[in-house]
Amino acid sequence: MLPRYLLAGCLLWLATGARAQQPPVTVNARESGPPTPHVVDASDLIADFLGWKRRSADTTAAHFSVIPSVGYTELTGFSGGLTGIYSFRHRDPGAEQKLSSILGGVTLAEKGQLSIPLNAIVFSRHNNWNILFDGRYMRTTAFEWGLGTHTGEAGRYRIDYDYLKLHGSVLRRLSGHLYAGLGYYYDRLWDVAERDLPAGAVTDYQRYGLAKRSTAAGPALRAIYDSRLNPINPGRGWYAGATLRVNRTELRSDSNWQSLLLELRHYIPVGAEKRSVLALWSYNWLTLGPGSPPYLLLPSTGWDDFFNTGRGFLQGRYRGRNLLYLEAEYRTTLTRNGLLGAVLFANAQTYPSEPFDRNPRVLPGAGAGLRIKLDKYSATNIALDFGFGPGGTGIVALNIGEVF
Repeated sequence: MLPRYLLAGCLLWLATGARAQQPPVTVNARESGPPTPHVVDASDLIADFLGWKRRSADTTAAHFSVIPSVGYTELTGFSGGLTGIYSFRHRDPGAEQKLSSILGGVTLAEKGQLSIPLNAIVFSRHNNWNILFDGRYMRTTAFEWGLGTHTGEAGRYRIDYDYLKLHGSVLRRLSGHLYAGLGYYYDRLWDVAERDLPAGAVTDYQRYGLAKRSTAAGPALRAIYDSRLNPINPGRGWYAGATLRVNRTELRSDSNWQSLLLELRHYIPVGAEKRSVLALWSYNWLTLGPGSPPYLLLPSTGWDDFFNTGRGFLQGRYRGRNLLYLEAEYRTTLTRNGLLGAVLFANAQTYPSEPFDRNPRVLPGAGAGLRIKLDKYSATNIALDFGFGPGGTGIVALNIGEVF
C-alpha cells in the first residue's frame, strides 16, 4: 500500500486546496458564477483517489494553491521549485467583482541559478482601484545571439548575470473598465559576464556597450481598459494597455531613455455552449527617442513580464530596439468535466530598428498545448505547450495559468 500513499503525497503537492474561511461568493470555471456540478479539477481527483469527500460546489472568497515544479535545460541542469497562487474576490453582490491574484515562488537549479518571482493583480472592492506589481530576483544564465533578426546559431554564447526587477503601479478607475495611474519601475543588473564566446568574436553586446552593471529607474504612466472578469483565464472581454516608461538619471537611472508598451487582447467565446475561446494578442514594445536602454533590457523573445512571447523559440533568441508581436490561440475543452483542455497557437515577431522599418524578417512560430484544470474556482490551468519556429527550433514550456 505504501506506493499508493507516496503517489497521493505527490498529487497533494500538485494541488493543495487550502481555502480561506470566508463567506461564499459566486465564481465559475472561466468567468464568475458557480462551477456546474460536473466540473472537476486536480483536487477532486486527489479526493477521489484517497476516498475523501470532494469540496463543496460553493466556492469561498479566497483560495490558495501550491504547485511544485521540476525541469531540465542545457543551461541550468535539473531544477526544482514551488509556486503559490492566492486568488480572491471581494464580496460585491451588486456588481461584477473582478478576480484578484497574487503569485510567488522560488526555483533553484543544479548549476546555481535562482529565481524568486512575486506578481500581483489586485482589485479593490467595487473595482475602483487596481494595484499591479511585478517583482523578481534572478541569478541566471541565458543564451545570447546578438541584435536583429538575422543572427545565426554559430554566434551563440552564454551570459551570466544577477537581475532585480521592481515594477509597481496604482491605477484608479476613471469610467467603466477604464483605469489610469502612475507607477515606478526599477531594474538593476550586476555581475554581467559573457561566457563561451566564439574564438575572436566581437559581440553585439560589446559593440553596443558592455557593462558589468546597469540600472534603469523612473516613473511609468499607465492606462488600461480591462473588461475581463478573470485575468487568470478569460472567457470573454477585452484588455488594452499603454505604458510610457521614463527613465531619468535624477531617479537613479544610469541614463535617460524612454519606452512605450502597447498591448491589446481580445477573447471571443466560440460554439453554442461557449466551451471554446479564440484569444488574440498584440504586444508592441518600442524604444522612443535617442536614448539607449541597457542591452539586456532591450525588447527580446520571451522577455515580456511573464516570459510568454515567442513560443516556439528559446528565450532571448532575438533582440532589438523595437518588438512588434502578434499571436492567436484557440482554446477548447477536451472532457465534459472540464479537467482536460487543449490549445492551438500561432505567432509572429519582428524587431525593426524603427517602428515602421520594412526590412527585418518576420519570424513565425506555432504549436499546440495541453491544459489540466488545477483549480475550478479561479479557472487556473497547468499549461504544457509544445512550440516550433523556423530553422528547426522548438521548445517545451510549462506555465501556471494561460499564456495571455
